[in-house]
Amino acid sequence: IIPGAACEQPYSFAGGRTGLRNILREASTRPTAVFCGNDVLALGCLFEATALNLKVPDQLSIVGCDNLPISAEVTPGLTTVALESSLLGKKTAEALLRWLQDGTEPGRTEMPISLIQRGTATPPS
Repeated sequence: IIPGAACEQPYSFAGGRTGLRNILREASTRPTAVFCGNDVLALGCLFEATALNLKVPDQLSIVGCDNLPISAEVTPGLTTVALESSLLGKKTAEALLRWLQDGTEPGRTEMPISLIQRGTATPPS
């Protein structure tokens, strides 16, 4: 991970496009991969990479998070991290209720995730 290479953008296709442009402009060396906080940002990155004639995944790997249905429909398919959102909601609600009932501060909760490998990510060459 390149220090200082993180960038925050609105969760939108435009945010992903802008984020990728900013990362590419500000990086001293071109990154080999981008990990996005959700699939919408990752798809925006994919659209921008295509517009910039970057070969995904040969020149840039892109990974999202959410496993939205559209992620399997684009070409190349978006590699993404899937988590069970209903379990996340349940654990969040339980932690909130404990906090409201007895003041127990929410702690760290680990969630099972899985990597859905599609066409936008490969190891760097």
